[in-house]
Amino acid sequence: MRHKTIFLIFTTALILFSCDKAAENNHPKKQSAEVKTKNDNEEQNEIILGKDILEINAYVKNIYEKNGKFYVELDLVEIKYKNVDERMIVNKNPKIRTYVIDDHTLIYSNDCKELIVKQLLQARKKLLKNKSIIVVGTSKDGRMKNINFGCYG
Repeated sequence: MRHKTIFLIFTTALILFSCDKAAENNHPKKQSAEVKTKNDNEEQNEIILGKDILEINAYVKNIYEKNGKFYVELDLVEIKYKNVDERMIVNKNPKIRTYVIDDHTLIYSNDCKELIVKQLLQARKKLLKNKSIIVVGTSKDGRMKNINFGCYG
């Protein structure tokens, strides 16, 4: 008698478990989970913008346009001086930071000309070619307030 009772309880539990799994597979929550995964992938494609920095010293890694917005990718460096005329570039963290460049960004080229964003995009090959240029600038809310591509004088 005891074995029959245990068998009936086990069989009932197995049937209930199977019914719950079948209902779960047909439940709308699974569909929303698939949609959520799709949205998560879209969010992963979003550009994560860099933090606010009052004094940026960096190498420019890329200048590009995506979805109608303009971006600059920077590798931040630290400038240390041994003597008045001897400087060292220290790159402790090679992480690339991305910032928006827009019509409100003050842009100076390496030949000291003020540029608008479209002119910067046109000059990007020339600017990216010289790997020794240290770019200086400031950022706020993920956007470059100003950026200087080597006009220090």
